[in-house]
Amino acid sequence: MNWKPVERLEIDLKHMQELNIRLNISYDRTDGISVAFSSFQGKKDQFLFSLDTAIHF
Repeated sequence: MNWKPVERLEIDLKHMQELNIRLNISYDRTDGISVAFSSFQGKKDQFLFSLDTAIHF
C-alpha cells in the first residue's frame, strides 16, 4: 500500500510532492524446524511489519 501524504493532506509543498510512504505487512512460515534449518528463533512462523519512505527526484 502506497500513501502520498502531500496529495492526501492537500499541503502545498512543491519540494515534497514526490514523497511516498509504503507500509508492508507479511507473514512467513517454515517447515524446516530441524537444527540445520532453525529459523525464526526456533518457531515455525513470524509476522513482519515495516514502513519506509521514498523521495523520487
